[in-house]
Amino acid sequence: MEWWSINTLIIIFIIQLCLTQVILILVLVRSNFFIKKKDKNPPSKKTNVTNTLSRTKYKNSGLTTDLANDFKIKLVELMDKNKLYQNPNLRLKDIAFKMGISVHQTSQIINQKFGQDFNTFVNTYRVAEAIRLFRINENPSIGEVLFEVGFNNKATFNKAFKNYVNMTPTEFIEVLKQQKKIHLFPSS
Repeated sequence: MEWWSINTLIIIFIIQLCLTQVILILVLVRSNFFIKKKDKNPPSKKTNVTNTLSRTKYKNSGLTTDLANDFKIKLVELMDKNKLYQNPNLRLKDIAFKMGISVHQTSQIINQKFGQDFNTFVNTYRVAEAIRLFRINENPSIGEVLFEVGFNNKATFNKAFKNYVNMTPTEFIEVLKQQKKIHLFPSS
């Protein structure tokens, strides 16, 4: 191989790594894993009222900060190890039962510790799993994947996927295929 061919391969490999990292970062940022969006406007009286209402909403829950943090860890373990999100009929009460706490407390943990409502929280796991499956399968079927990760229909899956990744599942698969082509046929 000539020196320019090796350099071309290295550049293509670096570009592929960068694209993969950008997609992963987009998924994580959109699902609030890294950062919260900074508010361009300073807190208003309405924001202060909302925060007060949130604190008031959970004032009788009996959860201390330490206990809520412990349940947050337990919730993440349940979702990761037991893959509860794969159940298309998953309800807040199901998670609460598995955690051994009330529905109200489970909702509080999801709202306060993850900054999400229940459906958003579950869909975050579902979309992350769909991305993983799309990456490891040679010719992934969107229909098979969406049911495997716990969605009931394609419209909901597409909406959630686009919300987190900023592209449809079909577009995402095309990006993956292009990356694989670059990797398989670097000198084309």
